[in-house]
Amino acid sequence: MPAPFLDFSSDAFPAGERFDGWREEFARNVLGINAWRDSSIPFWSRARLTAVDGVVFGDYEISPCVTERSREFLSDGRRDLFCVAALDGPLRCVQRGREVVLQPRQMTFMRADEVGVIESLPSRPMTSYRVVGMDTDRMESRLRSLGDIFAQPVDPADPRAALFMSYTDFVSANAAPVGVEELRLMMHHAVDLMTLILGPRPDSLEAIRNTGLRAARLTELRTMMARHAANPRLTAEKLGVLCGISERYVQLLFESAGTTFSESLLAARLDNVKRQLLDPASQMPVSRIALACGFSDVSYFNRSFKRRFSMTPGEMRRGVRKV
Repeated sequence: MPAPFLDFSSDAFPAGERFDGWREEFARNVLGINAWRDSSIPFWSRARLTAVDGVVFGDYEISPCVTERSREFLSDGRRDLFCVAALDGPLRCVQRGREVVLQPRQMTFMRADEVGVIESLPSRPMTSYRVVGMDTDRMESRLRSLGDIFAQPVDPADPRAALFMSYTDFVSANAAPVGVEELRLMMHHAVDLMTLILGPRPDSLEAIRNTGLRAARLTELRTMMARHAANPRLTAEKLGVLCGISERYVQLLFESAGTTFSESLLAARLDNVKRQLLDPASQMPVSRIALACGFSDVSYFNRSFKRRFSMTPGEMRRGVRKV
């Protein structure tokens, strides 16, 4: 079953009507916000939204524009507590008389049952940001105390914030293709990391350690492994250093997923080789591709590739070129 996913662009409206059409059809009717702008930059916006089990996840790209959760919309009953994260900033957020301008990869918290403003500033022709939210009552049940956190920046040096950003990058890249159950788990792991930043109750902390934090760490390991798989000297110890955890914890995380560091590294390298073989424009010899992807023994690479894909690298490449 496909996941509930909305991809909405201002391109749905004629060029001269893009802002007005987007404001009425999407901003007001879907998001429950007002919007206005004072910019000579042509308006464009795209939003990719997912909502599962009460968790809302959205990636936005937008021209300079002010969006406001104004009083006229507060009666719609929305009570989400949500994290706002600038992807390439700057992004101005205002609530409770406070204002914060987020720079790239910085984040803050806001709530939907109070007046608030998010503004993409005119210093850039386009700004990208991410919103992850959950009903305030459900979030408060997970926290020691909600406190007065709104429109205040989260320390970008906080490793919990960095982990939240890297994990939600993964969710953003993988949300559309998966089914509802897989997406539900991904969304709740993201909320677990939000809870960790805000300060969980002891019982919530124990649950997060066993689910969300472990899943996020494993995702971070796999992402970092894919990035560095071409290094033939990559080890579990070096991967742990890159992710700020011990070699033993690296091994335990892979074991919890039913695999090992070595098996996962081999799979990452083979996947990288496969991507290059499936690129019709690639002219590099197979042996050079293997070496460039981290294999130091071409015979071992050939055996591993055939075991994984039930064909040789040459057969895979020839199959693509026949098409």
